[in-house]
Amino acid sequence: MGKGGSVDSVSVPKDEGTRPVNNVKQEQTHLAKLAANHPDKRFGRLYRLICHPEWLMSALDAIRTNKGFNTPGTDGVRGEDLDQDRIEQLAEKLRSGTYQPTPVRRVYIPKRSGKLRPLGLPSAEDKVVQSAIKLVLEPIYECVFRNCSHGFRPERSCQTALRAYLRSEGRLHRGLATT
Repeated sequence: MGKGGSVDSVSVPKDEGTRPVNNVKQEQTHLAKLAANHPDKRFGRLYRLICHPEWLMSALDAIRTNKGFNTPGTDGVRGEDLDQDRIEQLAEKLRSGTYQPTPVRRVYIPKRSGKLRPLGLPSAEDKVVQSAIKLVLEPIYECVFRNCSHGFRPERSCQTALRAYLRSEGRLHRGLATT
């Protein structure tokens, strides 16, 4: 986003997102090293990465195995419908500032109690854009988290938190509580 840009009007230079970038893994490693070595660094020009078709294809690959990957959003498009051409079109929409997320499709799924739980289903393109944003931000913020933090992190879960707690023989970190 350019200076003074907003969510409604994105100003991206014409060649942003079209210049070659390192492969996605290399760029993520570079971002992670910068973030770790310079904790106060402010990152600029990250949007250009999201606009690049290579990043969008990596984002698509990252969500391909998700359970809801082929569930259509309000536009009826499924994950498997996204091919290289559609990803190129999405990249162009992002670059030109014409991309607009679509409203989620609301469905209700049954809970064990018999009640219904609301679930929002984004469009396939929105899933890819969200995944691309995650690919850019995750390496930057991952180094900020403490090792004892397990929520919503790669290769971490409630189970890994419990295992770490049990390995520590029931002691919580920072002297908060002991058994």
